[in-house]
Amino acid sequence: MLIARLAAEFCLPLTESGSRAEALAALAEAEFRRARLIDSQQDSQPGFEDFTLIEARA
Repeated sequence: MLIARLAAEFCLPLTESGSRAEALAALAEAEFRRARLIDSQQDSQPGFEDFTLIEARA
């Protein structure tokens, strides 16, 4: 996602092609949506229950 976003940002100044910059921006947006979807499907980590270092501080 980061590579696609950087390519979209640098495309217009380097190539002066508006259509190419728009295509890369659309690709970056699609990659961002894909990354968010993958992140939302990940399991959250369970909290610590029996961790002696935390109990020692109490």
